[in-house]
Amino acid sequence: MLLAMALTLWSSIFLIIKVGYCYVNLSRKKGTVASQSSTHEGAFLASRSIDGNKGQTYRECSHTALGHSIAWFQVDLGGEYSLESVKIYYRNDANWCPYRFRQFYLDVSNGSAGSTTTLTSQRKRCYKDNTTALATPPSVIDISCKETARYVIVETTYNAQEAIYLNLSGPVLEICEIEVYGCSVGRYGESCSRCHGCSTCDIISGACQCGVSFFGPNCSNACSVYCKGNLCNNVTGSCTNGCEIGYYKDKCKWTCNPGCKNGCNRNSGSCDNGCIDGKYGIECYDVCSVGCISNCERMTGTCMCKKGWQGEKCRECSPTFYGPSCEEECSPHCYNGTCYVNNGSCIDGCTRDYTGDKCTQGLYETSPEDHGTAIGAAVGASIFVVIAVVVGVVTLRLRRKRDDSSKAQKDERKESRIKYEKETTYVNRQDHSLPGKDHSLPDSHVHLGKRPANLKTQEIGLYEIMDSGNGENKTYENDVIAKTVAPVTNTSNDASEENGNVYLVINESQLNSSHYDELHVQN
Repeated sequence: MLLAMALTLWSSIFLIIKVGYCYVNLSRKKGTVASQSSTHEGAFLASRSIDGNKGQTYRECSHTALGHSIAWFQVDLGGEYSLESVKIYYRNDANWCPYRFRQFYLDVSNGSAGSTTTLTSQRKRCYKDNTTALATPPSVIDISCKETARYVIVETTYNAQEAIYLNLSGPVLEICEIEVYGCSVGRYGESCSRCHGCSTCDIISGACQCGVSFFGPNCSNACSVYCKGNLCNNVTGSCTNGCEIGYYKDKCKWTCNPGCKNGCNRNSGSCDNGCIDGKYGIECYDVCSVGCISNCERMTGTCMCKKGWQGEKCRECSPTFYGPSCEEECSPHCYNGTCYVNNGSCIDGCTRDYTGDKCTQGLYETSPEDHGTAIGAAVGASIFVVIAVVVGVVTLRLRRKRDDSSKAQKDERKESRIKYEKETTYVNRQDHSLPGKDHSLPDSHVHLGKRPANLKTQEIGLYEIMDSGNGENKTYENDVIAKTVAPVTNTSNDASEENGNVYLVINESQLNSSHYDELHVQN
């Protein structure tokens, strides 16, 4: 008996060394329990799969019942363990291929198969078979499964066509043996050595397996706050679920250009979703011109221009506009209509009749500086006119007063005037004949002096003295009393020249009725 036990022990050691596994087969440890969704004929129990017997015949395997919509098999390890791999031995009779094993999947979880459903956050999938008829998966399969879990679950919903032909339909699992390899949490490697610097580590390398938001050999590095869900790889720190909007690269520490619309490419940082309004370029760094009517083209920046702008990207002022925003229009009096962009000065000078840098001042217009002078002159002229009007009114009143006084002394004044004229102009009222002539004469003759002999006629005018008051400036006005007479030859002894004398015939009645002060001759 003792010999048999010793042989069994050494056989186990030999098999472990032979196969190369030094990880613990957790399926065989004390406290491990196997269970399944149903049991065929009540006799093919799940425990057959963890009894150490690797035979693959019908009688050596566990077997779920026919006619169900799902079949599952699970190993409860009794607590969390660091798993390395799972090895499954499936039924493989000489005349019975493992066609029911198609499309199974292997999950691990901290919840049992009965309390969890596939593809939820409570399960992690280690493997999914994609074999289709007529092919079959291998009857012995070794699956890598580096996870930390309590339950190992094999599950299927596949209904094999071969079984339907035999009236044996429904998903069925026929697992003969299952081996789950790993170590206790906090250990790693084939010898299940203790992890260094952390409570849990990679089952193969011993690298620390950090909790949420930490990574590195000793889990001392925090994941980037821009990792989605604050989750990153325990070893590298790469963000597991990608980056928050606006960040990129493995650890999401690079900032996307704010010109990107809805973030940027995780790897390159390019703006895959385009640019926000007003930006263009691969990474949306370039700014559309203010001269664009609306947004510019995403890659080139070309656009339709506002009034006053020109060019493909509307970055230049049109020739007839100037200013920082190209909103000021050159003067219409610029020659060719063009001006300098910076200050609006006309490039080719001004058109006719205009001057100035911007050709806005007419040649015959007063400048703004002259307006004050013009206004002062106008005010002065107005004051002068007012004064003149006042003086005129006063003068008129004085004249009327003088005229009234003159009327009272009319006869005396006329007589004295005639006497004065007799003295100065040789007026003769008594002699009624010219020397050598015998004809009737008017009341008076005015001797005008000697004139050239060939003068046939001469216009004589009476003028009124318009005295300014100081006796210096006099103006004479024509009167209708002027007469035209023929020259008369003087045969008197006192004639000293050959030229004849000219006389103006003036009736006494005309002289008396005139209001003029003096007589003057216009030669």
